[in-house]
Amino acid sequence: MSTPAFRRYARRAALALPLLLAAAAAWPGETLVQRLNAAYMRDDHEVLQLARGLLAHPERLDATDRVAANSFLCEALDDLGRFDETIARDRDALAAVPARPTGDQVEFATRLLTCQGFAFKQQRRFAEAMERFDRAVALVDANRAAISATDNGPPLAQSYALYRRAGTHDTLGDDADALADLPRALRILPDDPSDSDLIAQRMNIASAIGHLHLRRQEYAEAAAVYAGMLQPLRQAKDIHSEAVIEIDLGECWRGLRRWKEAEAAYGRALQVGAQLKDLALLGRGHVGLGRLARDRHDDATALSDLAQAHAELAAAKLPLDLDNADLERAGTLADLREWTQLSALSNRLVDTFTQRGDRRSLSRALDLRARAAEGAGELAGALADTRREVALQDEIRRSELAEELAKRNAQYEVAQLDDRTRLLERENDLAQLQIRHDRDISIAQRAAIAIAVLIMLMLGFIIHRRIRTQRLLTRLAQEDHLTGLRNRRAALDAAGALFDASRKSGTPFSLALLDIDHFKRINDTRSEEHTSELQSHHDL
Repeated sequence: MSTPAFRRYARRAALALPLLLAAAAAWPGETLVQRLNAAYMRDDHEVLQLARGLLAHPERLDATDRVAANSFLCEALDDLGRFDETIARDRDALAAVPARPTGDQVEFATRLLTCQGFAFKQQRRFAEAMERFDRAVALVDANRAAISATDNGPPLAQSYALYRRAGTHDTLGDDADALADLPRALRILPDDPSDSDLIAQRMNIASAIGHLHLRRQEYAEAAAVYAGMLQPLRQAKDIHSEAVIEIDLGECWRGLRRWKEAEAAYGRALQVGAQLKDLALLGRGHVGLGRLARDRHDDATALSDLAQAHAELAAAKLPLDLDNADLERAGTLADLREWTQLSALSNRLVDTFTQRGDRRSLSRALDLRARAAEGAGELAGALADTRREVALQDEIRRSELAEELAKRNAQYEVAQLDDRTRLLERENDLAQLQIRHDRDISIAQRAAIAIAVLIMLMLGFIIHRRIRTQRLLTRLAQEDHLTGLRNRRAALDAAGALFDASRKSGTPFSLALLDIDHFKRINDTRSEEHTSELQSHHDL
């Protein structure tokens, strides 16, 4: 799904509604969302006619088509600077958002809420703007699990909501909150280098980060960001976006006191503004030239450029840019000592910035009004504004110190977390080493046990063999090797035992002798068997 991102350069002349409907009828398979998107890519007025025609009969639309038509209508009105019409339709548009959006409804509802928030911001209704941005961001978070990994629409829409919310924080001077939203807006973008909308959104975020560097007067860092953005924009032939970056780059060169480069950058932006008839570009370019003339102490030229910027930005209906331009114009009037004009302009600016809650701009406006009062001899009014400005500066400094302290605390907590992470990694490494050590010891123990068992088996086998050998030697010592009968030694041992027993007990005994005929043949046969047995024992 598409989302608004620097598309004005691509739009052609408006087509009449009947021609659009006739073209849509030629492609019966084209969905209503595709028709709206095609019209939006061609011209804002065309999508206004189509969306209003569809919303005139909401009963013919399903829930997705209703929220989509409201989203495209809101974006077209914002692109045309018709913020009052967007706000007038706010209630009807919100009624089109389902209580629990699903599918494509999540993307279109997020885009609609973001679009409404931007309109409220332009009308300086910042509380309502932040409420819309918060709802848009929360809507995607609540449906994160149901969003397909291949669907870039909801993450891109949420990134755009975060980007717009960061811009509102920036307008209110809340740099810390802006810096919290912008990295997240960049981080959630899908990694798809072929998607032009994703590329444009990355450019938006980079530009916002560069703007924060400008706010902090970190001109070299901001210039590096903007210079890196120009090359891809030139390759894409996106002259409108290139002109916007040229204005920002001009601010960087002005801060670095590189006057010629600043003037050239503003001049290129003005050429594109004149080519596209874009009043916003023209107004911002002339504001840049006015500031540059003030830096060069050419107050007459500065006043002329800033007056022209006022007319162009008023015609473009960009009140925030108009107020910033008038603040520069008031500074030029103070340099020229035009106290009457400065008093009228600074009174309006003080009221505006007080209502907006922009403390930094209010501080400058109070200083200018105090100078106008002092120049007109109204010392009491000058003193009151000076005291109010001093109190406001103290408040800003306290806020900045609190933000810096919070930043340092966050850095300290991150450092502690890193230390704990490293400690856990080391403990994990030690645990792995201990596991490997225990495994090695277990293997060694099992090997030792196996060797001990093997030694015991070998000892058992050796003992068994020694017992058998001992028994055989004993038998050989007491038997005749030819007949197997007890030999003379055995007979004498037996006789000795009998004689001893007879003498002790007094019991008589007798001895019988036998003579066997042809015993030699038996003896020879047994001699061969006995020799074979001895040879077998020797082999073992």
